[in-house]
Amino acid sequence: DINFFSHLVLTQLILKIMCRNKSGSIVNIGSVGGLDAGMGNTAYAASKAALMTWTKTLGAEFGSFGIRANAVAPFLTQTD
Repeated sequence: DINFFSHLVLTQLILKIMCRNKSGSIVNIGSVGGLDAGMGNTAYAASKAALMTWTKTLGAEFGSFGIRANAVAPFLTQTD
């Protein structure tokens, strides 16, 4: 619910305003886990893959309204 459906519901609400204004930017936080298969992360990977694909579709469908849709896909980084 949090990884995908919360984004869906919030974006559907805000898209009405963005379409009226003919501008806007949607930035979703995905994960590399949604792009690559990994052991033990089936539900997480599926929800993030759905978010990434949905973001691409939003960009295609609402670009003509001046609305951009992007997703950031962070990954674990080794630090000190």
